[in-house]
Amino acid sequence: STPYLRVGLEQARGYVELLQGVSGLFDHFVLEGEPGSFGPGWGRGQGWALLGLLDVVETARRLPGHESQAAVDLLSDAVAKLIAAMVKLQRADGHWYAVVDHPSSRDEHSTAAFMACGISRALRMGLVSGSSVAKGVERAREAVLRSITTDGMLQKVSAAVMACTQASHYYHVPTDFLVPWGQGPAALALTEALHGG
Repeated sequence: STPYLRVGLEQARGYVELLQGVSGLFDHFVLEGEPGSFGPGWGRGQGWALLGLLDVVETARRLPGHESQAAVDLLSDAVAKLIAAMVKLQRADGHWYAVVDHPSSRDEHSTAAFMACGISRALRMGLVSGSSVAKGVERAREAVLRSITTDGMLQKVSAAVMACTQASHYYHVPTDFLVPWGQGPAALALTEALHGG
């Protein structure tokens, strides 16, 4: 494998080991010298984790003769666990809360966009399967379509979520911002749907 791929696999494995909980969800960050991790269940963070893991796994699979199959297997398992957790927590309207397992937190529509794209990719890659997963993708995609305004903007996307050690910080981030981390995932979700995902 190339040196860059080895570094990518090592970094992704480190993120999984430090930030993915037993539930399958990822926390936001760790602090050197502090025990544990912080920012549990932040919705958009689950999307960043999913797309990043998929990129690394997909790249590693395309390069012949890589020596890091154990790392690819670990990352593939992390993807499956994350998706299983997210499908269970998806609301009937296809969206997730800003903190996916806390109904008291606000809406965050970028999460559905990330998941519509990422879960569809994982299905195509054979990392997950099943009717509940496929239905989750469809519900997320429909939620994204309902949340796009007539001028093409995804609604209810939060401002930048700065890292914070207080979990409640993630419940109250202001929304309705026109920002790339909302519009980009929406475009990716729609592109994925056009490619038959």
